[in-house]
Amino acid sequence: LTADGHNEELVLLKAHDDTSVSVREVVIRALEATRSPESERVLLSHLMNDKNEGVRYWAISSLTARCPAVGACFAAMKDSSIMVQVAGVRALGKVGPSSDKLLTKDCLEKLEEFFISYGDKCKRSDASWGWRVAGNALLGFGDEGKVLLEKARTQSEDKWLSWAAYQVLYVPQNALAPVLTDEKTAVETHERYAPPFPGWRNDKPHRLRR
Repeated sequence: LTADGHNEELVLLKAHDDTSVSVREVVIRALEATRSPESERVLLSHLMNDKNEGVRYWAISSLTARCPAVGACFAAMKDSSIMVQVAGVRALGKVGPSSDKLLTKDCLEKLEEFFISYGDKCKRSDASWGWRVAGNALLGFGDEGKVLLEKARTQSEDKWLSWAAYQVLYVPQNALAPVLTDEKTAVETHERYAPPFPGWRNDKPHRLRR
């Protein structure tokens, strides 16, 4: 938005319910730069009700870029779209740690439940990679998140859950930059912390649909 941001916001708000998915998506993405209660209401409405998963995805992205919208993250995690769910999880790992203690506990419980869903019985289309997003979100809570991941790593009933927790804790990856280590450290870390490898997972990559 420019110096005349208020007028531009009004234009965006008038177009937010356009029949064109492309127009709605542009509006939702642009509203990230706004701060008014009305724009927040519009973003929440699209997150909860828009029929297009791409628009819902950008709604949760814009909401959590504007403010610590923990409730919106919870809503996104219940969405029918895997893409929107994972966006909510990723966002919760960023905004949740700054919430009050009672809400932080709720955040951790929901993220732990989500991470556990990637265990041996997982049927999700993102089974081979979604656990990394959920695990990194838990890491965003510092020691409290690490305790939950260690609990998952050291339990023996769910092999894939244990492996995923090990990967998150001791073979870190993030979307911003590669995490490098030397061969000696990598081997020693694997020998000390790695559970038995549970086998490969195969799933179809999820692409944004319009």
